[in-house]
Amino acid sequence: VDLDSGERAARIDRLDPSDTDAARVAQLLDAHDHASERLDPLGFLRARHHAGGAASSFDAATVFAPRYAIEGELDGGGMSRVFVGRDATLGRRIVVKVLPPELGAEIGLARFQQEIRLAAQLRHPHIVPLLESGEVTGCLYYTMPFIEGESLRDRLQRDGCLPVPTALRIATEIADALAYAH
Repeated sequence: VDLDSGERAARIDRLDPSDTDAARVAQLLDAHDHASERLDPLGFLRARHHAGGAASSFDAATVFAPRYAIEGELDGGGMSRVFVGRDATLGRRIVVKVLPPELGAEIGLARFQQEIRLAAQLRHPHIVPLLESGEVTGCLYYTMPFIEGESLRDRLQRDGCLPVPTALRIATEIADALAYAH
């Protein structure tokens, strides 16, 4: 990928044409070169996902006080809402994923309860564990540790693309976690 097109073509021409691995690499390099013509690789990151419906009057800081001191809301909760805060008892930063009543009526409590049960069973190095779950003022929720650092979304928005070895490592870790979860 890092070679200019002339040097790359020369190296590909020197490869054994009967080598299926070499042919596949050449095919992947060609696809890489023309990918921008077919898609916007960061388009899915630019689109904000909205749960739909009217703006929520849900006040997480009030609902979860004094157990959790809610610091703010994170993007990307799908049909639920995700907040970052501090566990007042243990003093650690956590993420609270909550299904407010108006969203519970829309997607159903059973579906969110199933998500909680499934998440509680997962033990994998690339899956953030569920710490606890519960219900408060009619809202189902669960907590997870807050993971410090830059998100993949932020890195892709900043850099545009990742070095191939880094992208392969991340893709492998994601695929491993997805295979485990399924």
